[in-house]
Amino acid sequence: MEDIRPYTQGIFRHFITALKKQYEAFDFFKEHELWKGIFRYGWLSKALLVVAIILGAKYFSIFFSWINSINSGGFSANSVMSLGNSSLEFWKDNLGWLFSDKREYLILILTEVITFHVVRSTIAILTNKTQNKSFDAFVKAQVRMIGVAAFSWVIELLGDIFTGIAFGFLPFDFLEEPLLFLLQCFLLGFALIDNYNEQYEMKITESAKRTIPIAGAAIALGLVFYLLLFIPIAGALVAPAIGGVAAALLMLEFERTRELLPYVPVVEE
Repeated sequence: MEDIRPYTQGIFRHFITALKKQYEAFDFFKEHELWKGIFRYGWLSKALLVVAIILGAKYFSIFFSWINSINSGGFSANSVMSLGNSSLEFWKDNLGWLFSDKREYLILILTEVITFHVVRSTIAILTNKTQNKSFDAFVKAQVRMIGVAAFSWVIELLGDIFTGIAFGFLPFDFLEEPLLFLLQCFLLGFALIDNYNEQYEMKITESAKRTIPIAGAAIALGLVFYLLLFIPIAGALVAPAIGGVAAALLMLEFERTRELLPYVPVVEE
C-alpha cells in the first residue's frame, strides 16, 4: 500500500507556509502602498467605496448611540451586551445576504478589482516585469472571475451531493460539515491563486489542476479570506487585498523553490 504521509506532510507544510505569507502580505501591502491605483478602474471600485462609507456611517451611528447610553446610564455588563446585540442585528440586516447561500463567490466577483490590482502589482515589483493593468485587462479579469466563481460553485455543489451520499452509508457523518468547509476554503484560495495563474492565459480547469499540488496553501488562503470577511465594513476590502498579495507571494516562492514548475502551455493542433 502506498505511503500517504509525504502527501499529508506536504499539505500541512504548504498550509503553514501560506499562513506565514499573510503577515508578509500585510507588510508588503503597506511598504509598497498597493492601495494606490485600486480605484482607477471605473465605476465598480468607486461604488464599493461608497457602499463601505454608507455602511460605516450607519454602524457608527449605532456605536455613538451606545456611547450616549453609557454617559446617561453608566457602564455595565448589560451595556456591553447591548452593543453586541445591536451590532449583530446591524450586520444581519445589512450584510447577512453576503454570507448566505455561497455569497463568498459574489464578494470575490465584486472585489476582483482589488485582487487584480494587488496581484499584478506584486508580480511587477518582485520580478521587474511590466504587468498589464489597463482597464481592458481588468474587464477581462472580471469576466474570468465570474467564470471561476461559477466553476467553484459547481464543484462545491457536487462535493455537497457526493458527501451527502457517501456519509449516508458511513457512520462518520460528523465529518461531513468539516470536509465541506475545507473544500470551500480550497475553492476560495483557488480563486485567489487563479489571479496569478491568469498571467499565463491558462484555462480555468488548467489553473485548478495547477492548484491541487499546493492544496494546503489554497486552503489556508481561503480560510483567512473567509475569516477576514467578518471584519466590520473593511473585511470585504481587506480580504481580497491581503489574500491577493499572499497568493502572489506564495506562487512566486513556489516557482522559485521548484515546488511548482513554471507553466508551459499545451500547444493544440
